[in-house]
Amino acid sequence: MNSNESERRPCVAGQFYDADPARLAAVIDRMAEECGTVPPTTSGGKTVRALILPHAGYVYSGPTAVKTAAEVKGKSYRRVIVIAPSHRIGFRGLALSGYTAYTTPLGAVPVDTAATAELEMRDH
Repeated sequence: MNSNESERRPCVAGQFYDADPARLAAVIDRMAEECGTVPPTTSGGKTVRALILPHAGYVYSGPTAVKTAAEVKGKSYRRVIVIAPSHRIGFRGLALSGYTAYTTPLGAVPVDTAATAELEMRDH
């Protein structure tokens, strides 16, 4: 991380998804309409504790991701944990971000830096 940057900028905006916020939102809305999402939820009224979403390009996995995310639409969560693979380097344990936020075309997503610091202490 560049010590002058606290937010991670999107690396592939404009490649795997649209970099323009309005166009990206329109693509997501269209996928939701095509999937029929405004769920009659499949969670049976139970609290959803975890979702597994694919992260391939939207043309491949977008509808599945949108339909899955609809399960928590309108709900409130204190923390969301993103677990993702490394595409470039192998590692053991946790690879934690030093950023305070991840920026996306749709806005910035803050990182819980206190939780990240606690995880980092436990990983050593």
